[in-house]
This record gives sequence, C-alpha cells and structure tokens, in this order.
Amino acid sequence: MNRRWLPWLGGFLFVVAQLLVVLFGIDGLAEPRVALQYGTMTLAALLLLTAGVRERYAVAGLAVRWNHLAGVSMALLGAGLTVSYLAPVVEGVRGGDAAFAVVAAVGSLTLVWFGYQVAYATRHVRLDPDPREE
Repeated sequence: MNRRWLPWLGGFLFVVAQLLVVLFGIDGLAEPRVALQYGTMTLAALLLLTAGVRERYAVAGLAVRWNHLAGVSMALLGAGLTVSYLAPVVEGVRGGDAAFAVVAAVGSLTLVWFGYQVAYATRHVRLDPDPREE
C-alpha cells in the first residue's frame, strides 16, 4: 500500500458519502442503514485523508502512524458494510435476498481483516512510505 494514494482514496470516498445525502436528501438519513453508511464512509474518508498527509501524529502522548489510521479506516468501513448488509436478515428477510446479504456481509469482513493487517503492518501487507519523505 502506497501512502501517497490515500488522500485520493479518502477524497473519493468522501464524495461518495456526500452523494448519499444528495441522492436521498437529508431525510434519507432517517433510515438507520443509510445513516450508518453515511457515518462510517465519512469517518473512513477523513481518516484516509489524515493518513495520507503526515507520517505520524501525536495523540495523547502516543505516536499514531499513518498505517494505523488507514487500517482503522478500512476496518470501520468494512464493519459498517457488514452491519448494513446483515440488518435485513436480522429483521426477517428470507430467500435469495437473505443469501445475498449474508454473502455480502462475509465479503465485507475481508475489508475488516485487511484493515487489521494494514494497521498492524503484518507480513501480509507491504507498506510503502511516501518517496518524498525518504
């Protein structure tokens, strides 16, 4: 993962989140799943934008690296998608719609797992710093 692309990804995600409000109106946020998607996408976008700007931040005396912010952003987005996909199943939807929702929720959990991998810089991901900082 190259850090220099994170502001672009965050900006795109922020625009998509704001399109939810444009398409559904502010009243559309009364629907809990839409509000959840809007909140998680907006927060994830802001975290990605923040991660792409600086190498590390000092928060309450702790050093928070850019990959921590990017990983939390991805995990948050995946968790929001998982919950919004599973909500109809919990409400009692059955049949093909329920099967799709379960498969999509499991697919969304891969984004949570990838976020964990990025946040902790495990051996499964390659984190490239911004070449301008080398």
